[in-house]
Amino acid sequence: MEDIFNEALKDAKNLLERIHPEDYETLKQYWQRKSFALIASMLRRYGIEFKGITYLETLIDELIKMKEQK
Repeated sequence: MEDIFNEALKDAKNLLERIHPEDYETLKQYWQRKSFALIASMLRRYGIEFKGITYLETLIDELIKMKEQK
């Protein structure tokens, strides 16, 4: 479980630096609707593979926290 968290945190940090602002807003909307297939598709465009719901929840939650702190 810790490996999943660490990997998601690393991917969130990398995504934070690369995600286009419009994609970030779209990703937040997909997250609110729990549109997992659309989220996975968008993340693939940034080179991030879907690794399960726990991973995805951690990645998106951390990404949003980091982005809101910026």
